[in-house]
Amino acid sequence: MAADLASSSSCQAAYDVLEVWRGQAADVRGRALDSGHFLPEERPDETVAELLSFWIAPEGDGKGVMVHRHSNAQDRGGGDMGALTRFRGALVILVTAVALVVAGCGGGNNQSSSGQQASSGLKDLVTSGTLTVGTELPAPPFWIGKDYDSITGGYEVDLAKEIAKRLNIANVKYVEMPFAGLVAGQRCKCDIDFSQVTITSDRAKVVQFTVPYFDANQGILAKKGTTVSSMADAKKLRWGAQTNTTGAAYIADNIKPSSEPKLYNTTVDAFTALNAGQIDAVLLDTPIVLGAVKAGQIKDGAVVAQFKTGEQYGAVLNKGSPNVAAINQVINSLKSEGFTDQLFKKYFGADPTSVPFIS
Repeated sequence: MAADLASSSSCQAAYDVLEVWRGQAADVRGRALDSGHFLPEERPDETVAELLSFWIAPEGDGKGVMVHRHSNAQDRGGGDMGALTRFRGALVILVTAVALVVAGCGGGNNQSSSGQQASSGLKDLVTSGTLTVGTELPAPPFWIGKDYDSITGGYEVDLAKEIAKRLNIANVKYVEMPFAGLVAGQRCKCDIDFSQVTITSDRAKVVQFTVPYFDANQGILAKKGTTVSSMADAKKLRWGAQTNTTGAAYIADNIKPSSEPKLYNTTVDAFTALNAGQIDAVLLDTPIVLGAVKAGQIKDGAVVAQFKTGEQYGAVLNKGSPNVAAINQVINSLKSEGFTDQLFKKYFGADPTSVPFIS
């Protein structure tokens, strides 16, 4: 804003100087005519280019800037010719400087206009004037609300709204997009999807990720009193996980439990199985299971430990989306401004780093 004001002030000053010059030029015309020199008649609609075309020639025989004089000027009275020539020389410098500044103002305005256009929205929106955001509910504290028409807040909700605001998109709409289908490459009928999706190289082959906006590890959700202090303890548990998640992959590739893990289509299904005693633990991103405990989704539930995996969430766009760069720019700005840190403090009841790690 300050830069815009400074630019505006500089441009106004340039135009003010040009107006003063017009007045001085009129005076020069008058004195030149009195002394017998011919000068073109002043026109109120003269542009900077026209003024320059009169005072400055493109190149003379000496390959330098020269002052135009009418072909008959030398034949007319020359009483004040030296002063006039000197005055013209000064005007050449003044007009050139002012022309450059004014041109810069014009260019700045164009750049500002194009910059505004670049940040004024996204291409190919599902609904014009609306950012359509996909997700799968429930997912507290990232999404707070019973259905897609009654969303009241949440980490990713507030993040999506702020992105829309920064891109001058007036409305935000939420639609359902199953997580399993999303990470398998099914196209979302949305402009962007926020579903706590960990960025992986395999997923990046079928979806377009934004830059990361959240860090996470894998948390062990179990009933209070469950002890998991080592990998040996983890191998003994009856595990559950949501299908196509990094938690499910970690169980298979790293924990390798003695009993076959059970996979569920949604987190709700996994939590239901845990509540029913069908499994001993669910492995899912630590922030998600902390949110589930806070929301009371698991009776007597607790996040008893976590594995350090160093994962990062990215928003998901359909492959080939033209909007990646614009959204990335906004997310990077929000991170550098501390906006995402404020959201974390607002929505998470426990610090994920307080959960003990299993080495």
